Formats: sequence, structure tokens, C-alpha cells
Amino acid sequence: MNNSLINYLKALFIITLLSKFDLIEIVKPYLMKKTLITLFLAMFLLPATYAQFTKIGAATGYNYNYHFNNEQFSDHLLTKFPFISLNAIYEVNLPFHLVPRFTFYIPNVYKEDIIDYQFKYVTSGFAFDVDAHYVFNSLDKMELYGLAGINILYSHRKYVEEIVGADTFVDKTSNTGLGLNIGAGAYWKVKDEFDLTFELKAIIASQIQLVGTFGILLNMEYLWSKEEGSGY
Repeated sequence: MNNSLINYLKALFIITLLSKFDLIEIVKPYLMKKTLITLFLAMFLLPATYAQFTKIGAATGYNYNYHFNNEQFSDHLLTKFPFISLNAIYEVNLPFHLVPRFTFYIPNVYKEDIIDYQFKYVTSGFAFDVDAHYVFNSLDKMELYGLAGINILYSHRKYVEEIVGADTFVDKTSNTGLGLNIGAGAYWKVKDEFDLTFELKAIIASQIQLVGTFGILLNMEYLWSKEEGSGY
């Protein structure tokens, strides 16, 4: 059994666990479209059939300058908080890496109370990215890379209006956008088991967004080789 098939089965096992604990069903209402679910699964599963799965990690960071529906108001910001993301790294063929990523944005809530009148905007979203990394400087502890890729951002906005003596009014709208990623980053090997990662990129779409990311990566290739060496 070759490495590609083994990696594919490992990824399929992860998806099976998600289904077992109904995590996919929790996320599904927010996706709205089955095509986005298919894309999300394909981004993480398909590379496993063509490349060596080497690292998996989590990160946080900040997305600057995305306004819902391109309306330049503070209450239209996608988020005012750090985002949370999960990513995997597949080594296609040195010096190229393929990196799918899922990002969840903590909702931005804007509300006002005026005597008997209250309104609230809740803007939220998530994104799928697939980036190609070109590692142009590989040292013992540090790897530097340039990146290019695509970004699919789904954003959602909920407006709630409450007036004393009247029914609550709720309005929901959503947007889906496609962008081009370009940037650079670095892996820093802290220990054989894990790396720290730093990344700065621009998402070029209807709005140009700047994204800074800091995270941690588990070196799965090392952990698997250590497990095989132990004889278990």
C-alpha cells in the first residue's frame, strides 16, 4: 500500500469521525450550499492522493479591511476579533507544498438601544483557502516561503430590529466571494515534534484584505516515523 493511499485513508477516517459526532451537521446550516461542503472536503482529501501529508496545525490571526457588501462602515466589518483556522501541509515535490485551510471568523456584533427601539447587526463568516508554498530558503531551524493561491469567503449578515409593542423584524443576507492570495511566511522548528509558523498575505478580490497569521504545526511525518521506529 503506497503512501498516497495511506494518507487518503487517514483523511477519510478524520471525516468519518466528524460525521460520527455530527460535527458536519453543525457546520452545514452555515454553509448554505452543498457545493461548499463538497469543496471543503475535496480541499483536504484530494491532495492526499497526490502528495505526502507532513503537517497539520491551528492558527489565529487578523483579517484587516473586509466590509460586508463592500459598505465602508464600522458595523459592516466582517470581524473585529482574531480569527481561528485549521490547515494541513502536503509536500508535493520539494520545494513545493500544497496547503488547504479553513478559517472561522468570530462574529462582529453591533447594536444600539434608543428608548423603546433596539437594532442589532451580526456579521459573520468563514473561508476556504488553497495555497501553494514555494520554499526558497530551507535551513536547519527555519524555512522561508512565498505563496500564491485562491480564497473563497462566505459572509453572512443578520439584522434584528425590536420595537416595543411590535413584532421583531429579522433580515438575513449573505455573500460569497472569490479572491487571489499572495504573500510570504516562515516555519520555525522549535522541536522535532512541532513548528511555529508566521504568515502575511494579501487577498486580492473586490476588496483588498491584509491577513496576518500565527500558528503551530505538528510534524506528522516525524511522529509517524517515531511510532514506526518504536515497533508499535
